[in-house]
Amino acid sequence: MQQVWVSGGGDIDAGTRVTVTATTNPGYLFIGWCEGDDIVSVDKDYTFTMPDGVRVLEARWVLGRYTVTFNSNGGSEVASITELYTNAIEAPTPPTRTGYTFAGWYSNAGLTSEYAFNTMPAENITVYAKWTKNRHNVNLSKNILAAGTVSENVVNAEYGTSVTVTASTKTGYTFDGWYEGETRVSTDASWTFYMPAAHKNYEARWTVYQRVDSEGVRSDSGAYILFGYYPQTRARVVSPSLSATTGNMGEYG
Repeated sequence: MQQVWVSGGGDIDAGTRVTVTATTNPGYLFIGWCEGDDIVSVDKDYTFTMPDGVRVLEARWVLGRYTVTFNSNGGSEVASITELYTNAIEAPTPPTRTGYTFAGWYSNAGLTSEYAFNTMPAENITVYAKWTKNRHNVNLSKNILAAGTVSENVVNAEYGTSVTVTASTKTGYTFDGWYEGETRVSTDASWTFYMPAAHKNYEARWTVYQRVDSEGVRSDSGAYILFGYYPQTRARVVSPSLSATTGNMGEYG
C-alpha cells in the first residue's frame, strides 16, 4: 500500500543527474530508497546519476511506534502505553486519589477536551486526569439529649473543606468534648476541622453536676455538688460562686 508521494521518476537519459523525493505521511517512518533488497539511500531526497538501462527504486516505510503518557494530576501513577500507529489501545485502569473521584482522561492540561481511546495516534501525546472532589457526611450526636444543642445533625461538605461544629451547653451540665468512638478529638465547644476523606460520626459529650446537701438530697443551697457519670463524684463547695468543672477531684471553689 502506497502511503507517500514520490517524485522524480520517468524516462531519463543516461548520465543525467536525477533527484527523487519521498514525502512521508503522518504515522510512518521513512526507511530509505531501496533497489531490490539493498538500501541505496536513507535520504528522502535522493540524487544520483542515471546509468545505462533501467533502474527500479522503491521507497520504503514502516509504521511508527508512539507513546501515550499519563499525567494523573495528583493521583496514583499510571504506566504509559507504547504501540504502533493505528494499533488498538484501551484506557488503563483509572488512577486513585484520596478524597477525589476520577472523572476521565483529557487531551489538554486545561481539561476541556476529553480524550477517546481508539487507536494509537501518529504522534507521542500526554493525556491528563480530571478529578472531582468527594462529598462526605459528618453525623453529629449527643450523649445526653437534654445537656445542650449541636449546630446541626448532619454536615455535608467537600473533602478538604473547613467545617465548624458547635455545641451549646445548658445549665447543670459541663461540656466534655467531641468524641469519635471513645477517642476525644477536641475539647473546644466550637470546633473547626477539615472535612476528611470519609464519612465520620462525632458525638458531643457532657457531664452532669448538681448541688446536694450532706445527705445527698438535691438542694440549690447544698454544700456539695455531684458531677460526672454514674456513679457520680461528690465534692464539697468551698465558694458560693461555684462554677462546675470536670476532670478534678476534691473541693471546688
